[in-house]
Amino acid sequence: MLEALKQWAFALVLTAVAGSIAVFISNSQNLKKYIKFACALAALAVMIAPINSLFKGLPDIFNYNKTENQEYTAEIDFDLRELIMKKSADLLEQRISVTIEQKTGIKPENIYIYSNINNNKSTEADIQVEIEKVIVEMPEEADTSQIQAYLKEILDCEIIIE
Repeated sequence: MLEALKQWAFALVLTAVAGSIAVFISNSQNLKKYIKFACALAALAVMIAPINSLFKGLPDIFNYNKTENQEYTAEIDFDLRELIMKKSADLLEQRISVTIEQKTGIKPENIYIYSNINNNKSTEADIQVEIEKVIVEMPEEADTSQIQAYLKEILDCEIIIE
């Protein structure tokens, strides 16, 4: 990291020195303007060069080119929907578990989430995951009425606490 910073600073100083020498050697005032402009652009390019390296490891999500051998199939659509439902259920399960533990001090034993994808919209981007039923298995000492009332407030689905 420190070595890269040294190289960047050296390139910046070298650009400034080369620009100063070019301006000093030039006789014409009009030519000096263009030399200063070109040197300023070169210095700017050297200054912002490290920013490019920040984005090199990121995937290019805005330039997705479909190859010829990739075709849309129903299996891909189904797999994507299953992945969306599973990830949504996992995140909701974690959130419910943490919330119940914060409210009651007792961690649920198991949480089962039954969900479905609602695709009544016109585009695939409008897919919504609908939670149909949540089953929470609690230890014997838990106050289930308090937990059920709280979950009814935050979720619009059937809540079963066992």
